[in-house]
Amino acid sequence: MTSSNLPVNEMLAHLQKKIAFHKEQQEEHAKQAALHTEKRALHEAEHRKAVERFEALQTAADAAGELLQDVAPLPRPALAPREIKSGGWHWLADLLERVIETKAQDEVFGATSLVDEILERWGSKLRQGIDPRSAQTTLRRWARDGRLDVVRKGRSKHESLYTKSSEWE
Repeated sequence: MTSSNLPVNEMLAHLQKKIAFHKEQQEEHAKQAALHTEKRALHEAEHRKAVERFEALQTAADAAGELLQDVAPLPRPALAPREIKSGGWHWLADLLERVIETKAQDEVFGATSLVDEILERWGSKLRQGIDPRSAQTTLRRWARDGRLDVVRKGRSKHESLYTKSSEWE
C-alpha cells in the first residue's frame, strides 16, 4: 500500500509526528546555537586578552633587550700563549690556573664551568678528556690553601662554587 492509498487520518498522524520531530530538532539546534554563540564570545574575549598580554610582554622584552645592548660585556684578558700540556704532572692544575687568572675577582665559578671553558679553548689540543671530579679536587685543595674562597659548599645535587681570593697569585 503506497502513502497515497493511506487513509486521511493516518496521513495526518504521520504528518503530526513529522512536525513534532522537526519542531523538536529546531529547538535543540537553537539551544546549541545559543551555547556555541556564548562559547564563541568567551573564547574571543580570552583570545583578545592573551594577544594583548603577549604583545605587552614582547614589547617589554624588546625594551629590556635594547637596554642590555647598550651594556658591553667586559673583555676577558687574553691568555699568554704558553704551550698546552695534557700529560705529565699537574697539567690539569696548570690549565685550571690559566682559566681562573682570566676571571674577575668576584666572578663565581665551579669545576664544571672551568672544565667546559678549558675544553672550549684547548679541547682539540688535549690528548685526553677531563673529569670534573679531578678539577673539583684541585679547586678544593686551593680553597683549603686559601687561594680560593668558597661561595657555596658542594652537596650531592650541586657542585661547590668558588671565587678568587685576595691571595690569588
